[in-house]
Amino acid sequence: HIALNGGTYDGIIHLPFNQRCEAIDKWLSCRPSYENIHIIKFEDLAGAQGGGSDEKRDNCIDTIFTILDIPEEKKSTVQDNLFGKGRYTFRSGQIDSWQKDLPPAIIKDCENSIGDYLQKWDYK
Repeated sequence: HIALNGGTYDGIIHLPFNQRCEAIDKWLSCRPSYENIHIIKFEDLAGAQGGGSDEKRDNCIDTIFTILDIPEEKKSTVQDNLFGKGRYTFRSGQIDSWQKDLPPAIIKDCENSIGDYLQKWDYK
C-alpha cells in the first residue's frame, strides 16, 4: 500500500506510484524529440525463460550494447547471466507474474490509481 499510495517505510519516504509514473511519463513523452533516450521494457529483456522472446531480448541487448559502445564479445556473458540460480536480475523473471503475486484488491487499486499510465504504456 505504501508503494502505491506513498508513505514512509523503514525510514525511507516513498512518493505515491502515480507521481512516479508521471515522472517517467515525461521521459517517455519526449522520446521522439531526443534520440539519447532509449526505452527498455522488462518484457523485451525477459527472453524465452521469462515468457518472452529470445529474439526481442537479443535485439534489446544489441541496442544497449550499441548505445553504450560495449564490445560485442561481452554480449553472450550478459545473455547467459540474466537468469539462473543465485541471480537477481529480475524479481521473479516471469512476464505477468505480478498477476498471481498480488491480491486482486491491490491489482484493482493499482488500476484505479495508475490505469491511465498502464493503458498509455501498453500494459492494459
